[in-house]
Amino acid sequence: MSAQGTSREVTLTVRGQKWGGWQGVRITRGIERCPSDFALTLSERWPDQPGEMFALAGDPVIVSIGDDPVITGYIDRVMPTLSARGHEIHVLGRGRCADLVDCSAIADNSQFVLRSVFDIATMVAAPYNIKVVQTDTGTAVLPNQPRANDGGIIPQLNVTLVDTPWAIIEQITRFAALLAYEDTAGNVVLSSVGTRKHVSGFEQGVNVQAASAHFGADMRYSEYTAVALAIDIQTESGLPRPTGTMSPANRVATVHDEPASAFKRHDGTPRRRPLIIVSEQGNGSLDVVKIRANWEAARRLGRSQAVTVTCDTWHDAAGRLWTPNMTADVVLPRVHIDGKGWLISEVTFSVDTTRGRVADVTLMPKQAFIPAPPPVLNDGQLLDAITEGARQQNATRPDFNPRLHDTVGGF
Repeated sequence: MSAQGTSREVTLTVRGQKWGGWQGVRITRGIERCPSDFALTLSERWPDQPGEMFALAGDPVIVSIGDDPVITGYIDRVMPTLSARGHEIHVLGRGRCADLVDCSAIADNSQFVLRSVFDIATMVAAPYNIKVVQTDTGTAVLPNQPRANDGGIIPQLNVTLVDTPWAIIEQITRFAALLAYEDTAGNVVLSSVGTRKHVSGFEQGVNVQAASAHFGADMRYSEYTAVALAIDIQTESGLPRPTGTMSPANRVATVHDEPASAFKRHDGTPRRRPLIIVSEQGNGSLDVVKIRANWEAARRLGRSQAVTVTCDTWHDAAGRLWTPNMTADVVLPRVHIDGKGWLISEVTFSVDTTRGRVADVTLMPKQAFIPAPPPVLNDGQLLDAITEGARQQNATRPDFNPRLHDTVGGF
């Protein structure tokens, strides 16, 4: 074990000192996992003279690859082990956002009224000294959705005794079609689906040791019918009415899967696989119901395709670590993927005695990560109140400028 590291070495900075020389390494980051986490293994050189441990459970820590920090957080567990073959120390930890996942939410009056997505996320993260970084304002996913300068306005959000800050953040980001995940500095990132691209990707015969892909139809359907149920349930019964119905009862919208060729019988005739979805968007318009149906079709199409590659490098050709929410080209003819630019969902950097130094990277089409549409209440008085709240938010924060943060590995 050493207190210095090379440009490619994994180091653990604890109490101001860097430690390297790890025998085993696993560092995992992703846009669908929070917090990031790591596991390191060290073989002590002098097992008969243990002395003082270099790290204790609960210590703040920065995990770096070369000069690039990849996780800023805390050590969860330090586990010394002894066997006939030797003496090892295992160090496990997570990013700072672990507190948002583990702990209870703290909110004044247990309620937020007419606050933006950014404001609420900032308020629930503040008691844990965690910052929220918003890269863009997201998308107004509902027709006439009131918005402040920094994104969608939430009419009212009640905090229950069992809510965690992270559960609240995941819920509210749907109002602006934003992803929420942890960056390398331990901040919460609110971001749209990424558009930045690695200068190089993953290519068979070049930097890919192994790869596996899946193309599925079992979770897809030929048609998706979204139904917004009437408030007065006595006015409607039975199956939904046809697409476009605007009766006093259900709002119904149907969209079809693309490509439709995925559903053919052996004789070439269409294979019908209908799915009816109850739209939780409340008493919304037909346009709102269509948004819900389109999201269901797009997400299932995206999730039906995925590839995991084992890459012999941790960086792209420009020296950038493989980064979640960035795209990369995938050229793997042997697994029937040729030239696709897919989004990195998760990356694990690892070192072990079996495979050496590799990166396991999971990629999918961008549609797989589009956030679900938020619920909406279509009430005139409430809409007026939300609109006024948005106007006031804009007046009090005229200088808001969504920015790309400069943390290594971020956006």
